[in-house]
Amino acid sequence: MNIERSILDIKLNSPTQFAGAKSATYTTLEGDQFWFSYDTCIAFRAEGKLTIIKNLWSNTTGRHLNAIDKDKSKRVDQEVFNKRLEVLGLINSFKRL
Repeated sequence: MNIERSILDIKLNSPTQFAGAKSATYTTLEGDQFWFSYDTCIAFRAEGKLTIIKNLWSNTTGRHLNAIDKDKSKRVDQEVFNKRLEVLGLINSFKRL
């Protein structure tokens, strides 16, 4: 992915619900997967590697994160998460839920 764009633009690419919640969606773009809790990207898989953020928000987002991967030791802080998105040419429009 060479085009720099907002991560929210990706969410508009035919999202599918997961974790049995309307507020939890994922989408695939150019072979990469992106998971959202509400309008916030909380995980992505690029080049076969999952990057999942630590829970900075609510219990609901925590349930969404656990549905992706229950192993909390794999979760990274916001700074690392954003840097990994930037490598993909994406800007994370983070907000607290």
